[in-house]
Amino acid sequence: MERLEPVERSGTGYLLALCEGNRCAGGKKGRKPGGGRIQVFRRDGERWIRTDVIRLPRSLPFEDYSSVSVRDGRIAVLSQASSALWVGRVSTRKWEVDEGTVHRLPTDGEGRTAYGNPEGVSWVPADHAVIVSDRAKKTHGTSGSARRTSPSTCS
Repeated sequence: MERLEPVERSGTGYLLALCEGNRCAGGKKGRKPGGGRIQVFRRDGERWIRTDVIRLPRSLPFEDYSSVSVRDGRIAVLSQASSALWVGRVSTRKWEVDEGTVHRLPTDGEGRTAYGNPEGVSWVPADHAVIVSDRAKKTHGTSGSARRTSPSTCS
C-alpha cells in the first residue's frame, strides 16, 4: 500500500488504502496501466476489516500510484511515474468511481517532465487540489530540470 485516506460515510469510519502498482502487484506486472486499485477497510471496534475494492478506470494510463484524496464525493489520485493527476467522483452508495479526467503535470519548455517526484495530493477546499513532491533523487533517471523545478500552481 502506498497511501491511506480516512473517509466517513453515514457515521462509519473507512480507510482507503491505495495500491502502488496496478492490480496491487509489484514489479513489471504492476507497471502495466489499467488496473489501479484502492482497498476499502471498515472500522470494526479495534480492527479494520477489508470490505471492498475501488477499481480505478481501465482507461487510466498510470504506471504507478502515489497518493489519494477524497472530499465531498470527489477523488484525486496522483501518479509519480506518469507525472499526472486523475480527478473523478466516488458514488455515494457503492465504492465505485466514474471515468474522471486525467491532468498531466506541467512540463518544461522542451516537453520533458518538470515534476518528477509528485508524492502527495490533498483537496483544499473541495474544488482545488494541492500536490507535494519528494526531493528528487539524483540517480533515478530524473533530469536536472526536474531536480531544479520550483513550486508553482496547478489548476
